[in-house]
Amino acid sequence: MLPHARRNKDKARNGWRLVRKLLKMEIGIMYWDGDGVPRDHPTAARWFQTADKGGEPRAAKVLGDWAFVRLTQAAKPEDADRAILEEAIGWYQKALQVEPVPAARAQAQQRLEMLAHFKQQLPPR
Repeated sequence: MLPHARRNKDKARNGWRLVRKLLKMEIGIMYWDGDGVPRDHPTAARWFQTADKGGEPRAAKVLGDWAFVRLTQAAKPEDADRAILEEAIGWYQKALQVEPVPAARAQAQQRLEMLAHFKQQLPPR
């Protein structure tokens, strides 16, 4: 194989990996927003998890947001599902490490602090 052909093949392979990663995130966003598909947050979350496993750094913050939304649906703080609370904390901690967008990283930090305070206010089990 010619050297330039090998480089082109490697570029194409790397480009395809990037496209797959971005597509998974975009499909998740479509389901989250109901853009061309029925709005379905659990399905969106599965796409975001797949994107995260594929190395998409923005997915952790979005998954933290999804857990955050589910937490806020509890009628009273003591009714909050502690597993979802831990899930949100975990995703936001990861987002602080990998999120490329400074504003999103700052929001993850803010929500992480809110959740830590919320967790301290919960009655013991």
